Amino acid sequence: MRTAFIVALLAMATLSTAEAQTRKQHCAMWHNRCLSTCPPNVSKAACRNTCRQRLSDCRASGCYFFNIPGPRCMR
Repeated sequence: MRTAFIVALLAMATLSTAEAQTRKQHCAMWHNRCLSTCPPNVSKAACRNTCRQRLSDCRASGCYFFNIPGPRCMR
């Protein structure tokens, strides 16, 4: 019984780690897209700051928010 409980705890920890890695990769992909699509009428510093905030929000929520076409969320 105790062994089954420990195995269950380890399985949950592994799933949480895998999900975090997946979210990290998801957010990094969209962050790179954000940085590469800055509008020409926005300063690079302002664009980087916006993308950095969106990355932070994505790491918390799993959704990377763009004005257009809208949020890109993990499935």
